[in-house]
Amino acid sequence: MTRSYTIEDVEILPYSEDATMERALREQGDSFLCRVWEQPEFCIVMGKSGQLPKEIHIPNVVKDNVSVYRREGGGGTVVLAPGMLIISVAAHMRDPFSNMRYFKLIQQPIAECLQERGIANVSQKGISDLAVDGRKILGSSMRRRGTFLLYQAVLLVRAERELFATYLPHPPKEPDYREGRGHGDFTVSLEELGLRDTPAELAEHLQASIPSRMSGLLEDDLCGPEQIKWLK
Repeated sequence: MTRSYTIEDVEILPYSEDATMERALREQGDSFLCRVWEQPEFCIVMGKSGQLPKEIHIPNVVKDNVSVYRREGGGGTVVLAPGMLIISVAAHMRDPFSNMRYFKLIQQPIAECLQERGIANVSQKGISDLAVDGRKILGSSMRRRGTFLLYQAVLLVRAERELFATYLPHPPKEPDYREGRGHGDFTVSLEELGLRDTPAELAEHLQASIPSRMSGLLEDDLCGPEQIKWLK
């Protein structure tokens, strides 16, 4: 007899990178920090308000023993795996109501660097995606608390995209430009678009290139030491 799996079979753990970036910014004693790395393990990360029955295929996740985490930022549920890059920005920003503008300012240097590596037609789509010819290559989320801002993005460099549908149903909310497309038709990897860099090579290039560009664009909005407000 086939076993039925329920939400009680899934343990959701805190996504540790939230605390890691916040702690690193505190230790640095500055208003801006950007880090880029290749995702080390296969897992699923849900947004703050994500709901298990609606956003993951519970039987497949449980049977395959896939780790599930919850981040403190918003956005939908994502599959993370080696071959993808994580781009994380921690900063103290003066304006608590300019998140859409901050998404654009943070992602502009990412798009520029990808274009410099030969990926044409990169554009911002939806609330916080980057896409090429209408197909998603990057999704992101943002968390605000006091003056603290945490931006987290996943960039599809190499990806077994067929696994998205194995573990994730069609999302309950989608950007207009998705137009009802399934995971496979909606996303595309940089490798499929002709990128020759390995994930490690691209991570190194982005880490060397985007922090100074981002901080330059955000400079007028970054808090000075006396303006920083940490909230529990």
